[in-house]
Amino acid sequence: GVDTQFTATDTTIQQGKSYRLKLEAIGSVYTAYIDGEQVLQLTFDHSEFATGMVGVGYVGGSESAYFDNISVHPPRLNVAVSVPDTTATYGEVVQIPVRIENAVGKGIVSAEVFLSYDSSLLTFDQVITGQTLTDGWTVEDNLEDGTGTAKMLKIAAADEVELSADGTLLKVQFTVEDVRVPASSSLTLMHVLLNDGNPENVRTDGSVTLVGTDGTIVTDVVEIIPREPITVTVTDIDENLDDTETDDISVEVENVTNGDVLTLTVDETELDSGIFISDPVATEFGLAKIDGDVIIQAQHGDVIEFRFVDELDGSGNDTTLVAQVTAKGLTDGAIKVTAVTQPGDQIRIRVIDPDLNLNSGAEETVIVTAVNSRTSESMDVTLAEKTVDNAVFFGKLPTTSGASTATEMGTAKGDTVTVTYDDVVTALGDQVDRTDTAKVIDPFGDADGNRPVQAYDAARVLLHRLSTMLDPPGPPLLVDLDSLSANVDTDAPYGIIDGYDASLILRRVVGLQPIFPVQEKESANHPQPESGDAASKSIPEERVLSLRIGEGYVSLWVEDLSGILSGEVVLEGVVGRMELGEELADFLSASGSDEKRTQVLFAGAESVSGPGELLRIYSGVGPGTVRLTRAVFNDGSVVGIAAEVATAAPVSFVLHANTPNPFNPETMIRYELPTEAEVHLEVFDVLGQRVRTLAVGVRSAGAHEVIWNGRSDEGAKVGNGVYLCRLQAGGFAQVRRMLLLK
Repeated sequence: GVDTQFTATDTTIQQGKSYRLKLEAIGSVYTAYIDGEQVLQLTFDHSEFATGMVGVGYVGGSESAYFDNISVHPPRLNVAVSVPDTTATYGEVVQIPVRIENAVGKGIVSAEVFLSYDSSLLTFDQVITGQTLTDGWTVEDNLEDGTGTAKMLKIAAADEVELSADGTLLKVQFTVEDVRVPASSSLTLMHVLLNDGNPENVRTDGSVTLVGTDGTIVTDVVEIIPREPITVTVTDIDENLDDTETDDISVEVENVTNGDVLTLTVDETELDSGIFISDPVATEFGLAKIDGDVIIQAQHGDVIEFRFVDELDGSGNDTTLVAQVTAKGLTDGAIKVTAVTQPGDQIRIRVIDPDLNLNSGAEETVIVTAVNSRTSESMDVTLAEKTVDNAVFFGKLPTTSGASTATEMGTAKGDTVTVTYDDVVTALGDQVDRTDTAKVIDPFGDADGNRPVQAYDAARVLLHRLSTMLDPPGPPLLVDLDSLSANVDTDAPYGIIDGYDASLILRRVVGLQPIFPVQEKESANHPQPESGDAASKSIPEERVLSLRIGEGYVSLWVEDLSGILSGEVVLEGVVGRMELGEELADFLSASGSDEKRTQVLFAGAESVSGPGELLRIYSGVGPGTVRLTRAVFNDGSVVGIAAEVATAAPVSFVLHANTPNPFNPETMIRYELPTEAEVHLEVFDVLGQRVRTLAVGVRSAGAHEVIWNGRSDEGAKVGNGVYLCRLQAGGFAQVRRMLLLK
């Protein structure tokens, strides 16, 4: 006998296969292994036992293990009757097989089969026995109604000869209803009886699942510029519902980015084609939907979906088919024109837009339109691509001071010329008119608005700059058209108006400047660069400047005056009267000061050369208190670098020009001695008669100054006119002209 204490592990064995059984005895506990896997553990009370088809035993306790071969014989199998799962489409005639397995040798000579199905999907046609196991049998069938749309097909078949094979017992033929939506019918074996119930059977039910044809949806484009139409095509033979006329379907269109939605009714192209093509769907650039319109609003990056519900696909499901179109922009174009112009000059025009580069192998053109705001006259200008495939287009609009001609636009002071480029497709996908304007002045260099270019215009420029460079800045002297006219250097009109502009005006006055730099094609006033390539910026030239402290003055010297036409200088820690150096006596100058600093501007028509004194400021400031904080020349193309402050010592005999000159009633006369010398400083009239002796006797080396009050040695006031100041120091002599005006 076997006690109640045992454990077992399921294992899988195959019919007819031999396995090695291993029994292991430890005391009264025995463990069974099959091919090394534990399958059973038993505790025995007796020395012998038997279980099923396997006998296990042992002799005494001397053997700890026992081996034997076992053969497994499974139980007898039942007969299996089944119907399959299958698919069919609408209108299809389908034959459902009723299959039988494990029927051989069972003496089966009759069968009853009751099959339930859904009549809303399937219509029973007939039972077929031909080429089945019941071919030649006597078969009867009857159809009964069930609950709702369910029907029961009852089949009875019998013969004298028993079944001798497995396979299809019989077939049931149905016609699938014209249903175009997902549907299915269970095929349920409600009753199966073989002979009188012996042999027994097991049943497996089946089903019929309705399937259609997979539809497709495509658009004629995958990308559009908002304003381009879209056509959608749907192919789905399942939507061919009417054989007498064309059908239609619904397609939903949605910009999934902004929620703009349209519902399309799309007609079949021809009878029974199953192909549906829409009318073009209009699109336009828009940031948001517009309720009630029939246009899809879109911008760059928006996704437009076309959706069609395939109500019966090839898997028997309803599926939403989607085609996507992406709205795209191209590249933002840009237009740049001459900023300031005068009648007779050309307005230079540049457009950059890669969208215009349609032919990579040829230079292309684009047309822009120029309009004069005063006269409303317009002219088209053709711009040509600078080089093949670089998308930079350039052209010129000639102007004239008179009436417009076929090729020239008439302009006058105060006009604004607006040039427009039609940027057909921007980066967002819309259309934008790109514009830029040219302001007309007449002429360049006229800082006071009276039309001629005069030295006075240069003086106004210096005074303007002197005011704006104060800390805090003062009010500008030049505004509006005057400021545009006065700004004539290469950085105009975007750079500041400074002494270099004054210098250029002076050069124009004396005939040294045929046109101003602002008018030259390389200036910032015109589109730069014309080619679209990057332009390099020049590095300013450096000049060494040194401060020299003299007796009662501060002097600023430069290592090289060559090429210097204008300058701005700021000296901190010194306030006083300013004079330009001897070499710059013909330059215009302006200066201003507060309690801490002196600002100096100067401009001339022609530069001087070599080292020399730039300026002096007469003040009582001593060494170590003065600092050069700004020194810029020629509009920044030359900058000054300060050297250490040194005590000034004259290097030669010099008689400086008197200041002021002309004068009334007095003027200062300065002279310098490199060494101690016997000095005679005298004033003569134009006839050579001595009028006044200002200094006689030995003077020390250094700088000296004398005031002449416009009186003779006798103390009488002298009359208006030219007087000569003569310095004689040792073997040195020099004469200066002075003008007294009352």
